[in-house]
Amino acid sequence: MGIGNRLRKDDGIGPFIIEKLRKKIKEKILIDAGETPENYLEFIISKNPEELIIIDAADFGEIPGKWRVFTEEDIRREKIRSFSTHSIPLSLWIELLKRELPNLKVKLIGIQPQETDFGEGISDILKKKVEEVIKYIQKY
Repeated sequence: MGIGNRLRKDDGIGPFIIEKLRKKIKEKILIDAGETPENYLEFIISKNPEELIIIDAADFGEIPGKWRVFTEEDIRREKIRSFSTHSIPLSLWIELLKRELPNLKVKLIGIQPQETDFGEGISDILKKKVEEVIKYIQKY
């Protein structure tokens, strides 16, 4: 599931990667949740997945383009700051999801953005990392 606002430059990296994955992966459910991941709670619950990988721009104090996989515990402890304009914090969204799917494993691929100002398009430095992230996801 990709989260982010395409009108805030690198914040749109989650949906951008989902768009690229759709050309490569057919057997997985791919969700472009945009700015409203909460709108997909019921859909995800109805699919009863074993694992959910979330892709989002996140500030974790690294250089732009650096990406890292965060655990549910990292998210719960708010070791990262999401740039997306979510209505509710990602940690709360995951908690709501886990109430219905307690065995669900959730990971976040956080990508350090370069720019999150208003405007369209992903920075070149983040675009260079997209294939690395896709290869990681394809392992699942």
